[in-house]
Amino acid sequence: WQSKEVKLPVANQFPTIEKTQVYLVNKSKAKQSVVTVGQLGMPYDATGEYFKANIMNYSLGGSFSSRVNLNLREDKGYTYGSRSGFYGDKFAGTYQVSASVRATATDSSITEIMKEINNYVKMGIKDDELNFTKNSLISSDALKYETIGQKANFLSRLVKFNLPSDYVAKQSEVLKKMSKTDVNATAQKLLNPEKMVIVVVGDKEKLKKKLDALGYGKVKEIYVD
Repeated sequence: WQSKEVKLPVANQFPTIEKTQVYLVNKSKAKQSVVTVGQLGMPYDATGEYFKANIMNYSLGGSFSSRVNLNLREDKGYTYGSRSGFYGDKFAGTYQVSASVRATATDSSITEIMKEINNYVKMGIKDDELNFTKNSLISSDALKYETIGQKANFLSRLVKFNLPSDYVAKQSEVLKKMSKTDVNATAQKLLNPEKMVIVVVGDKEKLKKKLDALGYGKVKEIYVD
């Protein structure tokens, strides 16, 4: 088996998002809507900005007791669950908030998601949320390498991203040093609710007028073959 040079095609640049826009994919008679709110993120890195971004996001939408989930699930009863996070590989990344919600609560769910993002950016994380984030992530880390599959994924990540064998220990140090100021600065730098993409998959007849009225301009429809 002779090796040969492999040249990857150059990826096209993503279009610039000028302002938040709602896109609708029609699913006639759907009883639920799938809502995704997001923006471009960054490539994966184990201990840098990408890792810090997910620490920042943990209290916003990264855990069951996060603001977004407690709002949409526990308080409003719109969904069984909602999460958010930064997702990246070696080349690019995204930030996404996602939820499957009652069709009748689609527009309200978007309003609440955007409210939580805006509040988090403007007001920042609370002291008890930062303490919970650190305690939760530190205590859960030990459970990530118990099974054979988890160990295989760990080894695969080492090879795929050319990571040092002690990167987990370095992550722990980064987490412990993250201050309230660090978290708030990261949120303000990386989350831009004024320039996000909102994608809704649901019943056009029931949703379009309500989505048009959200204040993000006229909804753009996406047609899927």
